[in-house]
Amino acid sequence: ERVLLLDPQDHRAFFNLGNIYTDQHKKKKAIEAYKRAIWLKPDYSSAHYNIANILSSQGKIEEALSSYSKAIAFDPNHFKAYCNKANTLKEQGKLEEAIKAYEKSLLLKPDFLEAYNGLGITLHDLGRLNDSVNVYKKALQLQPASAEVYNNMGVAFQSQGNLSDAIDYYLKALSLKGNYASAYNNLGNALRKQGQLKGAMASYEKAIFLSPKDANAYHNMGS
Repeated sequence: ERVLLLDPQDHRAFFNLGNIYTDQHKKKKAIEAYKRAIWLKPDYSSAHYNIANILSSQGKIEEALSSYSKAIAFDPNHFKAYCNKANTLKEQGKLEEAIKAYEKSLLLKPDFLEAYNGLGITLHDLGRLNDSVNVYKKALQLQPASAEVYNNMGVAFQSQGNLSDAIDYYLKALSLKGNYASAYNNLGNALRKQGQLKGAMASYEKAIFLSPKDANAYHNMGS
């Protein structure tokens, strides 16, 4: 903040102050600092983007979408803004709009794993399972060590009724990330559907051990 006293017209100083407040989880102060940076430099795309991320985390969806749109308007190559806008649209249930935003993000940065994952999940939610699997396959070509993509691919295969491949992908995810509670839970679901109840129970117990506050494994174990 001493920098601001020396040069109160420096938009970068206010932006950096906003980043510090963000790291400290002081969201209100962070937004105030970013807004001061924008007041000094209205086309400051990164400040609009950071405000959008905070608003999204607060559940202020419409405001977040507006800020993402401003970030993109001032920087049309901001692939992260397109991806996070897509994530927010997906939360709103606007899946077709989300797909377009993910695709734009990937057009700008073809190796952006987060956008592939978001696109695959959205296609899955729309029931476009083959398209979802194809997206994950492309993601694995780019990032073959991504446990999250293997887990999501397993979910897609399981939705198709392909339990054997689903289990293989869950196990691959766990080989890459041994503390992946969600993958253990998904593995338990697949094993249970195959009638492998002992293995399913062991997977649920591992999921609960890794994430004791997650109700999904408890529910699945008891159902």
